[in-house]
Amino acid sequence: MILSDKNLCVICGINEASTVDHVPPKGIFPRPRPANLITVPACSGCNNNASTLDEAFRLYLALHVGDLEDQITENYFNEALRTYVHNQRLQREVLTNAEEIKCVNKNGEYIGQGLKVKWDSEAHDEIIERTVRGLYYHHYGDILGNEVVVSPKWFNRPDKNFVSMLKGLPVNHIGERQVSYTYGRAEESPLNSIWFFEFYERHWAGATTGPVKQK
Repeated sequence: MILSDKNLCVICGINEASTVDHVPPKGIFPRPRPANLITVPACSGCNNNASTLDEAFRLYLALHVGDLEDQITENYFNEALRTYVHNQRLQREVLTNAEEIKCVNKNGEYIGQGLKVKWDSEAHDEIIERTVRGLYYHHYGDILGNEVVVSPKWFNRPDKNFVSMLKGLPVNHIGERQVSYTYGRAEESPLNSIWFFEFYERHWAGATTGPVKQK
């Protein structure tokens, strides 16, 4: 069931909206932030409870794209790193999930030991779900309630089969291509939609939405 009550939080679809939330999180954009950030109505609970997940997503994405050689990405990486330095909880999480590896340069030459940091899958999937729910409202004006499930997907590279389902649909950009996304929904069944995201042209994620299956 799609909800049309514009006073509801678009994230949970239950509580009254008393604030606004950025989708995707504004922290993944370096200052000065883009003028076309997207905000949607949200309740204080959904907004406040997302801060920890936002910080984790921001850091892991920064670590994933930090070697890209452009000024915007460098600024983003440095801002996220400063947050990491002052956040002991995040430090513990990163170090707990990291593993030591041998590092080589582009020529395959050994340059020393380093750490391979694994993504926080919970933070990743939660942020993708929140972003999809928010963008669905932003583009269609309807709220995906709790009878609709969002199924995030992780890609090491753009999945050709998944992307092929979005053929012909426009690509949307936030900022200077820091985030690009494509979306569409079935006209005869608007609960069913598909989304594809590209972050900093390095990390890819997708999601589908559909009604909760009845047992």
